Amino acid sequence: MAALPGTAQDWIMENLTPGTEDCIFWPFGRFADGYGAVEIGGKKQRVHRYICAAVHGAAPLGKIDAAHSCGNGHLGCVNSRHLRWATRRENIADAISHGSWPMGERGSQAKLTNEQAALILSLRGAGRLQKDVAREFGVSRELIGRIWRRQVWAWLDAP
Repeated sequence: MAALPGTAQDWIMENLTPGTEDCIFWPFGRFADGYGAVEIGGKKQRVHRYICAAVHGAAPLGKIDAAHSCGNGHLGCVNSRHLRWATRRENIADAISHGSWPMGERGSQAKLTNEQAALILSLRGAGRLQKDVAREFGVSRELIGRIWRRQVWAWLDAP
């Protein structure tokens, strides 16, 4: 493990094996997505990965995430009891189950609100053409088709 700056290293050592199951939030700098950041060897690193490696050993080979069982990694949680090595698929499944995965209107590329997508879903089988619904909502016909086939916004119920 590379050496950290004094204050951050001291804080990590004090909190590496916490006596609590509660989230412990990184009190120093963060990346734009909310995950804790620390400079190690002149390069910014994600603190939760550093802590996961310190507690569970180096990440296995391949693309492995330091996954949070609490769902609060994006809020800066670094409690080592909440961290484990997981595949990307496992980590995304966790995020979906926690409600922290940016689905639907929370997605960075969303063009519709969840309410609009539910309304579009309710129009399926109502004799409306995809191109007309697309024009009404200002999106592509392909998106309407994907909503109707339950490829996107699949968790929504039609009103």
